[in-house]
Amino acid sequence: QLHEYPKSLISVHVTILDDDGGALPAAVSCASVALADASILMYGLVAACNCAALGDATALDCTSAELGAASAGLTLACMPALDRVTYLREFGAVGFGKLTASMQLALQGCAALHAQMRAALESSLEKRAAKEAKASKKRAHAEAAPDAEREAEK
Repeated sequence: QLHEYPKSLISVHVTILDDDGGALPAAVSCASVALADASILMYGLVAACNCAALGDATALDCTSAELGAASAGLTLACMPALDRVTYLREFGAVGFGKLTASMQLALQGCAALHAQMRAALESSLEKRAAKEAKASKKRAHAEAAPDAEREAEK
């Protein structure tokens, strides 16, 4: 929804203090939540996961050691609410069936993460609304107090 922000530049900077394998998916997901929390209009939240083929098994949210030992893997970002894949990066040689299964696993992981992201944003919004309501009530009470004193003096 860039048309809502003409002549604007919106930057997200990520500092990675430690990477045990999931830095890119974590950065993508956190950036999406940060933009939404800042009330930047977006088409949807972006959730990201990685997975890797470890022998006959496929692991989701792999560590650096697992990614290093993997014969193949992928990083996938998507907008589950819109059923759209926004980023896909695959490495290694893998058959079509295994790649499809890995993508399905990553999509399921993204859907679960998306639900958690949405719940966190809703909770934050509720807390913010309650805090603003309390502050508004306090301001109204403070404004009403001088009027009440004037009435009492009469």
